[in-house]
Amino acid sequence: RMEAPVRSLTGGALRHRIIEARSLAMHCLAAQKIMLDPALLPIDAARSKQWVFTRIPCTDDSLSDDSKGLRILLPTRETACLALSSY
Repeated sequence: RMEAPVRSLTGGALRHRIIEARSLAMHCLAAQKIMLDPALLPIDAARSKQWVFTRIPCTDDSLSDDSKGLRILLPTRETACLALSSY
């Protein structure tokens, strides 16, 4: 297993990492609360769209410039085509 060499931190760098860790923890906590109760965000639900990807056949028509088709290469080296839609 490769590991990076451990270097000592200066006082300023250590304080910065502590502040960043606290900030990340607060963002995670806020995200969890919002996931449990979306009404906490003052967003008009009518203007908030949900986006969905659907797997489609990889044809030239499904991936034309005017369509919302997307061709991706999966980690297994398989090509997949997806269509983006909202509801």
